[in-house]
Amino acid sequence: MKGWSVTEENVAAVMEKIKAAKVTAPSTSTIVFMALDNSVYFGSDRIGSRYSPARDTTEKYHVKGKLVMAEKANLVEMVKQLVPVMNKVATMQKIFVTPLPRYRRIL
Repeated sequence: MKGWSVTEENVAAVMEKIKAAKVTAPSTSTIVFMALDNSVYFGSDRIGSRYSPARDTTEKYHVKGKLVMAEKANLVEMVKQLVPVMNKVATMQKIFVTPLPRYRRIL
């Protein structure tokens, strides 16, 4: 799901898709979670205000200002919102892919 970020609504939509698909993977399966990439990075200006990355006309996202990561408390809340999905696949091994910034500075 391109451009997906962790929100209660998005998690509920994923749960509906899982239910509709009647996912029946064996308990030996591995689930890879890449759910935080679009939720943890922000741009920050000189006074500390944060801005979400913005999409340009070519559908690429850009961070304006300094690249900063969400606070620990925000990350904890994002992971808490994913608990229903994790519970749905409780017997399976889970791997969380850590979000990494993909950017280059243009001077």
